[in-house]
Amino acid sequence: AQKLLRGLAVHEHPFLVLGNAEVPAELVKIAFHATWHHFHSIINTILDSPQTDSSIRLACLNVLRYSIGCSIFLDLEIEREAFIAQLARLKYIMNKEKTNESQFMDPVQTSKKYAMEGRYKHDSWYVKLDAASKSSETTMDAIEQ
Repeated sequence: AQKLLRGLAVHEHPFLVLGNAEVPAELVKIAFHATWHHFHSIINTILDSPQTDSSIRLACLNVLRYSIGCSIFLDLEIEREAFIAQLARLKYIMNKEKTNESQFMDPVQTSKKYAMEGRYKHDSWYVKLDAASKSSETTMDAIEQ
């Protein structure tokens, strides 16, 4: 099997090693592109609920971390932007709750407006992540962030 895979690699079919199995990067890209909206909708459902446990939000952060990393690595810009907007919403909600501003206005609703208007695109974390993800040399740095 290894000889066959090496023979295919000569024909520009890059393979990623996943445990003991090797999968073409293009296949992973197709699979992620076909399923990303499921992860996106799960996170949206959690972000839209007014009362969410902090452990659930931390789980969302994990899903976002891997989803953003995959979309950067696979060069899927639409998916990357969608997940980054969700990260911005989550950061916004958590900051408002941390500063007790949630007692005056609903952070869930205002976070939607914040993300839709793209106000997070001026934040330092976004500028750094966006710049790192657009360069092939710094892609791994962006994924690690």
